[in-house]
Amino acid sequence: MTKVPIYLILLGCAPLALAAAGAQQTSDVPAWHQAQETNEAAAYTYTRFTLAGKYMAGYNASAGRPALMIDCMPRSDSYISSRAYLGANLRAGSPLKIIYVEPEEAHGMAYFPEVAVQYAANDDRHMERDAWLSGADKTTVSVPRRALMRFLQARSVSILAKDDHGTQFAMQFDMPDPTVVTTSCKLNMEFR
Repeated sequence: MTKVPIYLILLGCAPLALAAAGAQQTSDVPAWHQAQETNEAAAYTYTRFTLAGKYMAGYNASAGRPALMIDCMPRSDSYISSRAYLGANLRAGSPLKIIYVEPEEAHGMAYFPEVAVQYAANDDRHMERDAWLSGADKTTVSVPRRALMRFLQARSVSILAKDDHGTQFAMQFDMPDPTVVTTSCKLNMEFR
């Protein structure tokens, strides 16, 4: 058996290690993922753009990573309005703490389920405070258009919320180029 010097073995393994590291880095590059969805009740199809985020400070949600989802109509099907944008949602991955807000003019027992959130763009130290409407499953919230436009113009976005046990957790999104979303959804980037 021939003995091979250890430095030759290490030298031979270096390209494999570099290739593996390069593959891992490219999978961490943020990107909008596009899928066609159907609204069975209203009988139309729409495009959903999804951006995966991450939890900060070791928070472990039961349903995977948080995601920012933007829905819009294809140009040919945009009969609902002159704009193709339908809405944006944040999927937190675990049930959120719901606060019930009484409407200004109450007719019966109607309360709006909302989630208290704080958010900042580009590592801004000032966190905006807001209350976003909860989805029926209590793991998603509707993102207001004003906040969405700030997110699309940012390099990164941090969002704080509380889960149903009252534990505060942070989500972060590294924002990719918004062109595919703003073009498909007819979003005017000058809108604030």
